[in-house]
Parts: sequence; structure tokens; C-alpha cells
Amino acid sequence: MAAPRGREPAHVAPSVAPPVATPDASNLDTVVVRAALDSDFRAGLLHDARGTLAGMGIVIPPHLRVRFVERDADVDLMVVLPDLVPDTVGGPLDAVQLGHVAAGLAAGWSWATRGRPVT
Repeated sequence: MAAPRGREPAHVAPSVAPPVATPDASNLDTVVVRAALDSDFRAGLLHDARGTLAGMGIVIPPHLRVRFVERDADVDLMVVLPDLVPDTVGGPLDAVQLGHVAAGLAAGWSWATRGRPVT
């Protein structure tokens, strides 16, 4: 006899994966605030970012490299420059490239696409 619709027989474990967060602006803000208040958490980010984030339920895809750094005391603002795009060195940007720059994408990559190339 088949189980009623929406219910699995008692002998079959449901296949439900635990919820997993991926990096996005909202949980990045949470990480940054916690790192400003919790020295152990901050040290974890500096030494094992992937593991520390996983402890919060934020999974970084294996192909995405991540590193947290502390700014030096004599620096008020630290800016990480995007990769230099060889096709545009010394020349003007085309519409697609300009759109990527305006959207904050570096060399066609974005947190929004979770490390997949932007097309």
C-alpha cells in the first residue's frame, strides 16, 4: 500500500538537507559586525575563514577563494583593486565591460553569482 501523498513511509528517512547560507551582502554584514565585536571569531576569520564561516552555516563554494585581512592602524580605508583585464589595458571599455565596472564586478566575477562567471 502506498503512503499518503506528501508523507513517506516510516521506514524511509526523508531526504532533507540542512539549510545552508551562501555569501551575500546581508550575511557579510553580520560577519563584519561580529568580527568587530568578537576577538575569537575575528581570529578564526583570519586563520581559517572557510571553517569559521561554515560554523555560522555560511558555506563558501570550493572553487571560491576567500581571505579576511585586518587593516593597518595607519590606514583609514582599504580598497582591494579588481583584477586587471588585459583586453582593456590602454583602451576604452566596451558597454559590457563598463556595465561590469558600474555593477562592482571584478573581471566578470561577483558575489551575487556565487563565483560563477558573469555573462
